[in-house]
Amino acid sequence: MKRAKYILIRFEEKGKLVSAFQLLKENKFKVSDILSPFPIEELEEKIHERKSFTGMAGLFTGIIGVASVLYFQLWVSGKAYPLFYGGKPFNAWLSFVPVLFETVVLLASLAIVVTFLLETRLFSKRIKLPKSMSFTNDGFAIVLENDSISETDRTFLNDNFEIEKVES
Repeated sequence: MKRAKYILIRFEEKGKLVSAFQLLKENKFKVSDILSPFPIEELEEKIHERKSFTGMAGLFTGIIGVASVLYFQLWVSGKAYPLFYGGKPFNAWLSFVPVLFETVVLLASLAIVVTFLLETRLFSKRIKLPKSMSFTNDGFAIVLENDSISETDRTFLNDNFEIEKVES
């Protein structure tokens, strides 16, 4: 018999979900996900325990992109393929600004998207719920991983909440 991978705690109201989440966090439970038909402002800051690296990834990629693209353009116009026209010097950096800007925006945005997907693990975090459990209309739920819960924690959950086990 397969062991359930997730434990779902269902709620009918937003207030009960918020108070249950605070109770679970006080008792050091690791909440895997919260299912809700709309964003809950009270939980927004409490869910994310660590600061995101997404903005810093965009900044670092932008700085590296500026340096590398500017170097490449100077190298091409001055050494690899010099063009002599209109008395333009080889290091006319103002003519490089449009290409530099567009390339840096492209590199930074790609780095932000990749970092976001890696941080949130959206590509791998799929909880397959049975069709009877619809949380998109009116229900709320807290999802806990079953493997990380000890026997004493299970008795605490059974005493305080109605839990459902989900195999995924």
